[in-house]
Amino acid sequence: LVIVCEPDTVAPDGATLRHLQRAGNPAIEVRQVPWGHFDIYFGEPFEQLVAEQTHFLQVHLGLTPDAAPQAATDGAAR
Repeated sequence: LVIVCEPDTVAPDGATLRHLQRAGNPAIEVRQVPWGHFDIYFGEPFEQLVAEQTHFLQVHLGLTPDAAPQAATDGAAR
């Protein structure tokens, strides 16, 4: 799971997405979010992404069925 903030002034999203595309690994799940680099460390963005990360781990560790978490409604998933 790779979470890409857009816009991100610290780690520009364009460069990150190019590197991910170049990697060409279909197992990489990319989630683009409409928050800045530091916005995801507190408040609602933090809560939403922690819920998504937890769900991702639960699904890929076989602990839960593959269903989207309720908190994950903003941003565009890829």
